[in-house]
Amino acid sequence: MEAPSAAPTIHRPDLDGLRGIAILLVVVYHAAPHVLPGGFLGVDLFFVLSGLLITHQLKESFRDGTFHLAHFYIRRVRRLFPALIVVLPAVLALGWVLLLEHEYRSLGHHTVAGTAFHANLALWREVGYFDASSWHKPLRHLWSLAVEEQFYLLWPVMLWILHRLRSPLRWTIPALFALSLFAAVTHPDGSGLSSFYLTHLRAWELLAGAWLARWPLDRPLLVRERLRSPAQAIGFLTVVVAAFGTPPEHGSALLMTMLPVFGTVLLIAGRGGVLSTTILAARPLVWLGLISYPLYLWHWPLLSLARVLYWNVPPTALIVVLVAVSVVLAWATFRWVEQPVRGSGWWSVRPGRALVLIAPMLLLLVWGASVEQRRPMERLHSISAVRSVAEGDKALLPTPELRGTTAVTVLFLGDSYVAQLHPRLAYLRETVPTMRSARFHVRVGCPPLPGLASHVDTACAGWAEEGLRLAMDPAVHVVVIGCSWVGMTQRTDLYMENDPLRAPLSLGDPSDLDTTLKRLQERIDRLVAAGKQVHILLNPPGGDWAHPANATAARLRGVEVSPANSCSLAEHRARTGFINDHLRRMADSAGASVIDPEPWVCHSGRCWAADSQGVPVYSDATHFRAAYVRDRVTALDVLMAE
Repeated sequence: MEAPSAAPTIHRPDLDGLRGIAILLVVVYHAAPHVLPGGFLGVDLFFVLSGLLITHQLKESFRDGTFHLAHFYIRRVRRLFPALIVVLPAVLALGWVLLLEHEYRSLGHHTVAGTAFHANLALWREVGYFDASSWHKPLRHLWSLAVEEQFYLLWPVMLWILHRLRSPLRWTIPALFALSLFAAVTHPDGSGLSSFYLTHLRAWELLAGAWLARWPLDRPLLVRERLRSPAQAIGFLTVVVAAFGTPPEHGSALLMTMLPVFGTVLLIAGRGGVLSTTILAARPLVWLGLISYPLYLWHWPLLSLARVLYWNVPPTALIVVLVAVSVVLAWATFRWVEQPVRGSGWWSVRPGRALVLIAPMLLLLVWGASVEQRRPMERLHSISAVRSVAEGDKALLPTPELRGTTAVTVLFLGDSYVAQLHPRLAYLRETVPTMRSARFHVRVGCPPLPGLASHVDTACAGWAEEGLRLAMDPAVHVVVIGCSWVGMTQRTDLYMENDPLRAPLSLGDPSDLDTTLKRLQERIDRLVAAGKQVHILLNPPGGDWAHPANATAARLRGVEVSPANSCSLAEHRARTGFINDHLRRMADSAGASVIDPEPWVCHSGRCWAADSQGVPVYSDATHFRAAYVRDRVTALDVLMAE
């Protein structure tokens, strides 16, 4: 989001109030996402407002003949840098106290990206299957600031060219808007992450505000007064529906992004309506709008660091305190940092004086780069080492085939939950005189279900079909099929390959799940009829309790925890029972059998996150450490024995 723009010739409290609503949505979502699941869409309100105010400012300078590109960027420096110069060192200092070595180096990387205004690109490149939770990145929120500033690298020049060519904005801005929106709609990234992070796919939101700048700020867009209040009511209702009705996993859905943009346009266009003079002009909202930029900068790092310390679930009282602290810090930053810089004419005397603000930002960039490249956290090394070893001990698949001493082959078909079995089989090949061959047909994030496609990975359906075809090879005597079954039921990117509408399946719904798994059962029936031994790998125990960070986070708080974090067996079965029981019934019906990972980590009524020596069992919340699989998962030996 952007700092409040230079004050226009006509001050509109309703715009400050709208900015206040936007920051309120964002802060509530970050503090309690279950309360306001679509609050993150408040950023879209900021984009529209930013496009309106900056374009209005540029139009005024064109009209008055005062436009100068260097002066425009100097004003951007004055708006953005003062608060960043205060917030970023504070976050780096807190990170030095609270973060482990690899986390702190990541913070250094994000500091560099934030000061150079390419945080959106850095985060977009980081997204992956094993990427750290976005809630644990204290500077993740700078992505929106990067989007705006990248847009404003080009927009003043484009607008100036349009002005010089006397091109009518009523046509050119909608054309650019349509072009950006079309690019976002047709972008091949089915996950929506590109449409979330990339500037050219977000530009349509800023251009929606820019289009409103065609009209003077002191005049309503809607000429007929009787239309203004209804328009604002519809706009307000649209924003409310988006904020309360969007689940977090749909955060990048383009359709849901359109709702707050449309609603914001109506709220702005209906100036003079009842909402403008009541809710939007209310003093508390106007005050929030005035401090919205520093509040945006302060609140997220505090909440993110709290989630690092408490591994996702900080106490409610702490969240409330941190939100209150962020409001106080935002007001202090606005009052004693931003206002003195904005109100002083010293900066406008000589453009070179902007170096007073640019120099500290360059120092922050150097500071961030040095943090990223060095290991400055030796004081936490004993804690960091345990976690780093655990998280780095992932089961890789260096070769899809392990040659045994016989031609008989065991085919492993599935996602990373199947790939993690590889270390035990590699160990057996080195230590057992006679062993069957093993072949892995693995694709991360793809369920081994025929006809099931993914918006994220369009090759999933063909990959599953190829795997089932390989299973019919005469050399294959044993087939092991598995995946993150629980994760599959929670996904929103899966659809049936033969569906022309590519409508997302809701596999958490028993009917959708039953229909989808019946396709797999039909294939298993064929495999069994062909004389294959088929084993279905059930969903293993897992969850936040299993993540090695859960224990290290407690130690960082000075809390002594048992070396073996655990959950009750009943909790594990409550989490996975609905799908594991379904798979058991399917196996019984088809004449197949199941491989249950529960005994690998569960005993005495509990499932354990560490062994008796305190060594972590898991590399993350759901995947076992490669060394643990290699040394302990002996249940696989019988499959490979000749």
